[in-house]
Amino acid sequence: MNTNNIYLLGVGHATPLFIELAEACGYHVAGLYHYNEDRTGETDHGFPILGSFADLLREDLTDKNFCLTMGDMAIKQSVSLNLIHRGG
Repeated sequence: MNTNNIYLLGVGHATPLFIELAEACGYHVAGLYHYNEDRTGETDHGFPILGSFADLLREDLTDKNFCLTMGDMAIKQSVSLNLIHRGG
């Protein structure tokens, strides 16, 4: 696994800012995840939308890096705790 890979969770108006921030910190954006499956398979700002949050949580998250881009702090906390619990 490439430890410089990072996955952005949340596709919205702030996505370009988080992409730029992740790349400035030395990460390679490996893909995006949207809150639901409506946009799976699309690209956003040149990056593939790999699936939904539910799809992601069915994967092995061990040692994967994530950037949560959503603005709602309650959602961010819930998703973050799920990722940490699963090894992300």
